[in-house]
Amino acid sequence: MLRDAVDSRFEFVRYGESLAGSQATFEPLAAALTAPPTLMDEKLQALTLVAIEKHQPTLVLLSVPFPGAVYAAFRIAQCIKQHHPRIHIAMGGGFVNTELRELTEPRVFDYVDFVTLDSGERPLLALLEHLEGNRSASRLVRTFIRKSADEPVSSDEDSTTWGDKFGGDTTDSPADVAQRRELVDAVSLELDHLPDRDRRIIDKRFGITSGEPQTLDAVADQEGVTRERIRQIEQKTLARLRHPNNSQRLRSYLESD
Repeated sequence: MLRDAVDSRFEFVRYGESLAGSQATFEPLAAALTAPPTLMDEKLQALTLVAIEKHQPTLVLLSVPFPGAVYAAFRIAQCIKQHHPRIHIAMGGGFVNTELRELTEPRVFDYVDFVTLDSGERPLLALLEHLEGNRSASRLVRTFIRKSADEPVSSDEDSTTWGDKFGGDTTDSPADVAQRRELVDAVSLELDHLPDRDRRIIDKRFGITSGEPQTLDAVADQEGVTRERIRQIEQKTLARLRHPNNSQRLRSYLESD
């Protein structure tokens, strides 16, 4: 009844999930964000302003764990930008780590100032140093920012990544390389315990056999499913690898993200 009478996107947990899950472009989400706010949007905006007034932050971090949290996160960011434009906003989380590392959409930065990828606490600590004036933008760690408002962006996800178009240090340091090598070694030890399909997907996504990680789209084409399904399987498999029965070395790396 709520979906029929109040808001067609209403869900108790995954509000507006279809706007982000398995979408090839930013257009559906952009259209929803420029549409008049729904009753749920207005409630979310009111809660956001109350929280901002109470805590008076200079930086807001938005964690987006799955597609059902994307629309609400952008609405929160939109509200903050409209009412408190001097507050910095950063976005991260599971959805960002698996999806946004492969997209080339500058309009994201109309809502947030920074997009951080997985690397434990290092990106956040570097971002805080940057905002305090102690680190240049070029030395941000696995963090994307927009270089300019009108810079053209390729629609080919495989040929142009965010790192090609937006500032931030996306070159792996020796520590990053060593950490990834450790992860690959640890995952390799656990692959034999996974179901065949999950093993193939993790192998391809991390580039364990080939040495070259593949995109969600590439793996989805090979497996004959959607990119969203590959993302779900990847997240479920990584959660399984975090189980206490698996090696401590592997779990400590995964939990640090």
